[in-house]
Amino acid sequence: MKNRDYHVEDFKLRIYDTDSDGNILPEILFKILQEAGVEQHYYVNGSLLETYLHGYSWVLVQAQIELYRVPRYRDNLKIKTWISLIRSIKAIREYEIYDNEGNLIGAANKLWAFFNLESKRPAALPQEVKDKWPVVDKKALKLENLSHIKLENADAESDIAVRRSDLDINEHVNNIQYIKWIREVLPDEFEHKGLKSLKARFVAEAKYRDRLRIRRTAVDDSSFVYEVYNLTREKSCFIARAEFFEE
Repeated sequence: MKNRDYHVEDFKLRIYDTDSDGNILPEILFKILQEAGVEQHYYVNGSLLETYLHGYSWVLVQAQIELYRVPRYRDNLKIKTWISLIRSIKAIREYEIYDNEGNLIGAANKLWAFFNLESKRPAALPQEVKDKWPVVDKKALKLENLSHIKLENADAESDIAVRRSDLDINEHVNNIQYIKWIREVLPDEFEHKGLKSLKARFVAEAKYRDRLRIRRTAVDDSSFVYEVYNLTREKSCFIARAEFFEE
């Protein structure tokens, strides 16, 4: 469905989109949400690549996801997305996730900032861009302030180096990679338990060949806080709290 208010994209989950138990991988869920948003951007305001070539880009600041059941192999998902706020330098995108039978099985939102690629600073949206976007007064989830999520002492750590394949068109680590990397320090007993909720902050960029440390600490029996710390630049670049279904 393509109109000026809402956009709906269909996604069929393939075998490589799931773990060996058939549950959707967290990074695949994040990716298909992103793809739905990119498609609406294309129909409303043109290609994101054109924005990039004019020296600007959208940078993800934070994301929240809640699932009421785990999407599984061969599920046909419908992702419904819309913009609930667009202001000077930011926009909030909402998502609803539906299954084969049209049941609502999840919701999400993402907060984006408009950036000048040369100055590496937020930039005001051109008025002609804001005028193109319809704003729907509806929230899929309440937007939370996630600054309280912090990691002090880690229970597990893993070091990696940023590869070219980890980068996006902005030439820094694609936000989807951070979601993928938290699986590197997931406890073995949670390997086949589906993601229930995710609250993530994207704090700073990481570049090609940067050395990163993925850290994790337990909050309770089913929740963990994660941090990706940039050893090369001596700063945190990603913080998240993830909860998994217990069964």
